[in-house]
Amino acid sequence: MTSQPPPLPKDVNRSAQPLPVQPLEYQGNKAADESKRVFDRVAGPNLRVRDNLIQLACVIVGSAAGAIVGRAFWPQMGLAVGLLIGLVASLILSGGVIGLIRFLGARRH
Repeated sequence: MTSQPPPLPKDVNRSAQPLPVQPLEYQGNKAADESKRVFDRVAGPNLRVRDNLIQLACVIVGSAAGAIVGRAFWPQMGLAVGLLIGLVASLILSGGVIGLIRFLGARRH
């Protein structure tokens, strides 16, 4: 017993041409693309690698600066308090930095 595929039906049009490939601008679901853009900008996690790296750099610098300043002013608990204040402030400011970079990029184009 050999495993052969079933025979083709007799009425298959063997001369039919395959469908042409659509241009890229027509492929995909535009509603899904729009929802991804809203999700990315407003409601959900940012999926842009460059923005995430900018935010990471801002948070690291802000946290380190807050820890140094906190340690200088309050030797006992200043490191932890300064780190926390620097972390929160840098999270808020990183959004502004990303917005400024996008604004300047849009003006160039």
